[in-house]
Amino acid sequence: MPAQILYVTDGSPSAREAGLTALELAGLWNASIRAVFIIDQSWAHILGDEWMSGAVTRAKFFSWLGEGLQKQASAVLDEFCDLAKSRQVQVQKQLLAGNTAKLLISLAREADLLVLPNPYAAGHPAEAGLKFNLNKLLRAIKCPVWLGGNMSRGRGC
Repeated sequence: MPAQILYVTDGSPSAREAGLTALELAGLWNASIRAVFIIDQSWAHILGDEWMSGAVTRAKFFSWLGEGLQKQASAVLDEFCDLAKSRQVQVQKQLLAGNTAKLLISLAREADLLVLPNPYAAGHPAEAGLKFNLNKLLRAIKCPVWLGGNMSRGRGC
């Protein structure tokens, strides 16, 4: 039975379903959850169009975007923590920014179970939150992985 469940969310419907599964398993196994929202830094490489050609305008836009992403991530994590509290499940929340795949691999080293939103359950590509190659991730991670969403499937150690 896992003692530490790592739940990574992007706020999508698949992530919410995965979060419910993480809470259910944590309750059954008396495990704690580490809830993480990863802001992928690939958006920071956008150069913008003519309307953003000035360095000052671009910097202001990225500041605005970054603050918005952080507010959204914090709201998603707070909502999950409230739900966990109502189920008497202990949660440690964390907001990280960086390369999603690298962070997932690093974080999973300390987890007994990794719970993720299904990367194939997202709608339009612009709506997708977490960006990672599932096959590469599964080869790099040693712990079991549970995917939320319509195409859920687990993988053992």
